[in-house]
Amino acid sequence: MKGVNHLSEKKSFDIYATSLRVLSILQIIFVLGVVIALFPIVNHRTPSPETKGSIQVHVNGKSSVTYPSEQDENVIIELNGSNFTFTAKKQ
Repeated sequence: MKGVNHLSEKKSFDIYATSLRVLSILQIIFVLGVVIALFPIVNHRTPSPETKGSIQVHVNGKSSVTYPSEQDENVIIELNGSNFTFTAKKQ
């Protein structure tokens, strides 16, 4: 915003003005600092546990969604209009 203000008030396209140069250097330093601060957080994430089964939801025979499950069985839920079907199978 300071750059836009500089252009509109002074009618100058001098992008190397001291105030703009300082502002851009501070922005670059801030972004690098945030990236460095977030790197250990992202690097220490634990992997998600292995899934054994799944939960599948079928709606009107057109769309379906599968969710991983920690249980050792597959569950299928089907919704077709007012009909409801629930199926569970051991692996």
